[in-house]
Amino acid sequence: MKSKDLQNIVLSKYQNGDTPTKTFRDLNSGIGLRTIKRWCQMILQSGSTTLSSPPGCRRLARTKGNIRKVKSRLRRKKRVSARKLSMELDISERSVRRILKNDLELHPCKKVVEPLLSDDQKIKREKFANWIRTNFRKKRRLRRVTCSFTKNEEGYVRNEDEVAHDLHSILTQVFQISYEYVASPFYVAGESYGGKYVPAIVRKIHVENPQAKIKINLKGMAIDDGLIDPYNQWDYGLVMYQVGLIDEQELERVSIQTQLGRRAIELKQYLLVSFSI
Repeated sequence: MKSKDLQNIVLSKYQNGDTPTKTFRDLNSGIGLRTIKRWCQMILQSGSTTLSSPPGCRRLARTKGNIRKVKSRLRRKKRVSARKLSMELDISERSVRRILKNDLELHPCKKVVEPLLSDDQKIKREKFANWIRTNFRKKRRLRRVTCSFTKNEEGYVRNEDEVAHDLHSILTQVFQISYEYVASPFYVAGESYGGKYVPAIVRKIHVENPQAKIKINLKGMAIDDGLIDPYNQWDYGLVMYQVGLIDEQELERVSIQTQLGRRAIELKQYLLVSFSI
């Protein structure tokens, strides 16, 4: 039986002159005697067991002013806990956590103490750093180190249509060699920048399949953490600052570069976007 039904029964029995103790016994201890007495006291005072709502608008701690206070406090260099924020801003700790999570979309990070690097790990990291220095050009573009057959710069792709064409060509060659897999379900999956490649190749397969000699049995696609909306997704400076990956000076630099990247997108200067971030 719901609480509302029990309240109605208690109200009816009170109006009939039954005492709280008798009501408690009649309900076979289905509800506590203290609760029944409290409801009877409410009926005596207001004629109902329903709590009255306060007048005016809802009283919320998550106001625009409090959200601005929390946001302004987080912009300082010194880290702060939700408990300390609550004490400084005179807001309940629960409200502070709701502002951080729901309004500012910030989540707590877990600090893990890792052991010191071994000599083998140091050697591996040094090799990787040397590889980056060797293969990274002044134009901030990696040299082509993947499977390539061209000896001419014009042979490299420059847009998603060319990417889709080359990937479809590779897949066609693979299925020509391993024809026994043609009938198998085919799924395309990718993450990060694959958020652009996956839709490109899926669309290419869908368009080419009707007239293709080898039809790829496309069944679906999956994108994980895909870079599909750079204009909005690149604004991660504040999150990096909150988890301690960058300091205040670096946060300012990241914010400037983010704005430059957005401006390049607005001007449709897409090659400049990759250089700005």
